[in-house]
Parts: sequence; structure tokens; C-alpha cells
Amino acid sequence: MTNYSIKTVKNNHKIVEKATGHVVFESNNKRKAHKKLTFYNMGGAFDGWTPSFFLIECPVFPYSEVE
Repeated sequence: MTNYSIKTVKNNHKIVEKATGHVVFESNNKRKAHKKLTFYNMGGAFDGWTPSFFLIECPVFPYSEVE
């Protein structure tokens, strides 16, 4: 099971955590991005529990927070 995927826009490759939508890595180098993706999917990451200080960007949800 893979927990991370690559989204490519033009020449920008972003590794996205599937569980949260967080971008954890970004590169213009396709080979470097795929190497990092393999590392993350083989267990070198947090699998949905990524701390905010590791993130490149967070998704914006269209609903307000529940308190």
C-alpha cells in the first residue's frame, strides 16, 4: 500500500501524503522526486502523522473547523 503520490504541474513535482493532502516534498527534478517518493513509501515517513514543520504546504479545506 502506498501512502504518498506525486502530483506534477508543468515541471514541478510534489509528493503528497494521501491521508491528509499535505505536500511533504517538492522538486523540479523528476528523478529526485521519484527517489524521495520510493523512500517515503518504503517507510521513511510519517504515514498520515506528519508534523507541521515538515510540510511544504497544507491543503485548505472549504469548511470551518469543528471545536
